[in-house]
Amino acid sequence: MPGPHYALSEAVLVVAALWAALRLFRGGYMLASVGVVLFGLAAAMGVWRFGTNSIDEWASVHRMLSLSGGVLGLTLIVAEMLRLCIPGLRSQRALAGLVAGSIGLGVITLLQPGTATPLFLVFLNIGIALAFMLPATSRNDQLAGTAWFAIFLLNVLLIRRSPLLEAGVSWHLYHLLIALWIVGVAWIFLRPQKS
Repeated sequence: MPGPHYALSEAVLVVAALWAALRLFRGGYMLASVGVVLFGLAAAMGVWRFGTNSIDEWASVHRMLSLSGGVLGLTLIVAEMLRLCIPGLRSQRALAGLVAGSIGLGVITLLQPGTATPLFLVFLNIGIALAFMLPATSRNDQLAGTAWFAIFLLNVLLIRRSPLLEAGVSWHLYHLLIALWIVGVAWIFLRPQKS
């Protein structure tokens, strides 16, 4: 059974999410800021769950926040990317539609938890493509943005529950890479753009 040390990498993720959410909020990227907060909220539940040794009692809540909160958070981040890439999505009406769509997908994952992973992977791949399309000062910055966003996909495919890694190592590395990804998400939005 996992021990209290499992809370450590979750705590790093909470700090990264708070830092990135504040930076994104100050930069005017409200959807991305809320999206990042949702990742931090799931991690905060992990800190509570493992830090208080209430592992079994809070397992279902932690799982729900991780799955549904992750889908909702990612779709909000991708919605913010779409708004930057497609000028027609910058209106208040489009904003309301994007938020409603994101919330709808989050609700679907609550009602049908089996949809969470496929939806997450679809939006993660959309985000990887959009990271390249976002305004940047150079092609290298576009490629770097794409690489930053792809960290999460590689993390899901290679690190999470890897048979090559001991369970505790896999857990900590997975969460540390999500924290790194969150810092990268903030950089993608806040980096200098073409004038």
